[in-house]
Amino acid sequence: MKWKALLAALVAIGLGGRAASADVIGVNFATQRAGNAADTNVTGTAGVIAQANWNNMSGATQATAQSLILSNGSPTSATITWSSTNTWDTGAAPANQNASLMHAYLDNTLATNSIATVTGLPASIAGTGTTPYSVIVYMAGDTAGRGGSWNINGTVFSSYVSKGPSGDGVLVQALPGAAGTGVGATPGNYAVFTGITGTTLTIRAVAESIGSNQRLPLDGFQVVTGTVPEPTGIGMVGAGLLVAVSRRRRASQAA
Repeated sequence: MKWKALLAALVAIGLGGRAASADVIGVNFATQRAGNAADTNVTGTAGVIAQANWNNMSGATQATAQSLILSNGSPTSATITWSSTNTWDTGAAPANQNASLMHAYLDNTLATNSIATVTGLPASIAGTGTTPYSVIVYMAGDTAGRGGSWNINGTVFSSYVSKGPSGDGVLVQALPGAAGTGVGATPGNYAVFTGITGTTLTIRAVAESIGSNQRLPLDGFQVVTGTVPEPTGIGMVGAGLLVAVSRRRRASQAA
């Protein structure tokens, strides 16, 4: 049965090594709609890049810079401010930590963007401002079919569609469709953007006329060292490891 132990070890290296070696800052916008329960904080491990020590933020708007910590709990030079029309939530109680991350969100309208600005990103993520890093935005919201564009440091990425409430915490990557309409988009609850640069990071959720009561929810985000592998790429790594172990097993049995 040694081959099973070897497979487990190889898969752990292939799939878990990326998260372990990366510096990550995770932000969760935790405040539900007015009159609902207290903030929905992430208190454990959550996210596409699984991390602990999320920065849980309260309120629809914060003009005073709030300090941010890394996923390992270390303090950083980074701070965040944000603005939105109001906060809202999915309505159903979250079942796990990923669901807590995708429960409450910053809301917006066609006329007013939700904006989050991080300044002073640490050198381990952004270098001096020219080292590329990745941004993962979470966009579940409370209604499937809504969407819009993400403007990250002035670059517009169009157009994404939300899959809606994600109380089960299952992460589904959103892929873009036609600009302005979202036609052909793959609905999801998170989107990945790579090759972002700058020690200041500005994320704008730009709602478009997609779906009903147009919104583009911003549940939270992660800023990650380097490039986040696509799900297909991760699958290929796992498949390759499985083939290698299978061959090793057959060779051992033939000996």
